[in-house]
Amino acid sequence: MKRKSPTARWQLIGLLVILAVVIAGCANVRQGVAWPDLELVTINDNERVLVTFNDRIVAIDPYQGGQTVVARDADGELIRSANGDVQDWAVELREGNNQTFYVAPFRDDSNFVFPTYNSKFVEVDAQTGQLQDELGIPLTDGVIADVIVTDELIYVPYRSGDVVALNAETYDEVWRFETEEGVWASPLLADGILYFGSIDHFLYALDAQTGDVIWDNPVDLEGAIASSPLLADGFLYVGSYSHKLYKISLAGEIVAEYEGSNWVWATPVIADGTLYYTDLNGYVYALNPDNLTEVWSQRPANRGIRPAPIVTDEFVIVAARNGIVYWLDRETGQTVQEVEVERTPELLSDILYLPADEEVGRPALILVASTENRSLVTAINLETFSQQWVYQQ
Repeated sequence: MKRKSPTARWQLIGLLVILAVVIAGCANVRQGVAWPDLELVTINDNERVLVTFNDRIVAIDPYQGGQTVVARDADGELIRSANGDVQDWAVELREGNNQTFYVAPFRDDSNFVFPTYNSKFVEVDAQTGQLQDELGIPLTDGVIADVIVTDELIYVPYRSGDVVALNAETYDEVWRFETEEGVWASPLLADGILYFGSIDHFLYALDAQTGDVIWDNPVDLEGAIASSPLLADGFLYVGSYSHKLYKISLAGEIVAEYEGSNWVWATPVIADGTLYYTDLNGYVYALNPDNLTEVWSQRPANRGIRPAPIVTDEFVIVAARNGIVYWLDRETGQTVQEVEVERTPELLSDILYLPADEEVGRPALILVASTENRSLVTAINLETFSQQWVYQQ
């Protein structure tokens, strides 16, 4: 199914506006076209964090000062280079290959599979970090949002347009659904239905097995959609560049909406009966999810907040483009604490929360990634509000 195209003039204007914002977000310290992705994975039976950024992937140990993980073979022996140096668990594509990574991998047997901006899947041995085939598995477009994987199918959102379902074993295309513009956020798979938004302003619902439409008409959210929908208590919650947050029934009807001050570029969070979300004007909002009425709204940052918030028992934690992480009181939204990351780089990546482990005396941490190589990943202790370590690349 393909909806009727808007006039070429307004389509071009919309794309230029979106491109201008992306360029603005990439200004000053951005190294290339991506911002880092952080993913907690298991490597050799240990929890590690994969840092995916531009043309490099590295595994770090978040519990040992963010040290780079060394590579080991199937027998647990250190992997060494030809001159005898111990190798890190790291993937760096050959110079001039022009591959770039935006998103986390998925697991396929013994490999991590990384979607790339350059229209490929790249396979990496999960144990050793060795690149399996630099040529990769060809795709028909680039990927800038997480794919969804089941035993049978892999759902891939394409940056220029369309969502495809690939056979999980052969990677052959099973079905394709056409959109007018790109899909910049991961789809949501729930009860056999695939929900996703597009830069073309529409929210879609498809039969995940066949790709057939569930809703006769997609839902128009009045602006580009760059975040995944949240499913809670039988309703979908999603924001758009219309400055609005919407509550949508599973029948595809808008039942409530709330207008904030700027574009929404993150999935909302619901905790203990309150919905929290952020926008690109530096605001954080707390809403009643039943009718989207405002509980409070605060503007802790003087620049935009792209990532989704982390909600703890006491705080709503957000990371802003001004390089500062803020702790807001959950009841009032007032700023309680703030931590400025070294060199105050842009913080655009989603925050990774690592819970405390009292048995080993390990505090709760949040990991924030930046676009500055000298402070690529920063771990902040949630108990002391202090930087625990910084990973540099």
